[in-house]
Amino acid sequence: MIKFYSYKGDLVFDSFGGRGTVGKTARNLGRYFFLTEQESTYVDRMKIYLGQPMLFEPKLTKFLSLAEFFQLSQEQEYDNNH
Repeated sequence: MIKFYSYKGDLVFDSFGGRGTVGKTARNLGRYFFLTEQESTYVDRMKIYLGQPMLFEPKLTKFLSLAEFFQLSQEQEYDNNH
């Protein structure tokens, strides 16, 4: 689905991140990804599954709590308005 309904550089969103399979697939296909997951057990697994850098991709996957994401979005909104 990701390969046929998105392009390289697109953002893929999965609201039920689970262990991060959609994110890993998106990354392998050259897409960015945004996953959400409320179960901490799955988040811990996801950090292991997605936390390792790819061989030719120096970017690391960032993991944010809801509070960290909210703060980041507020800072971005402030920067955009000033």
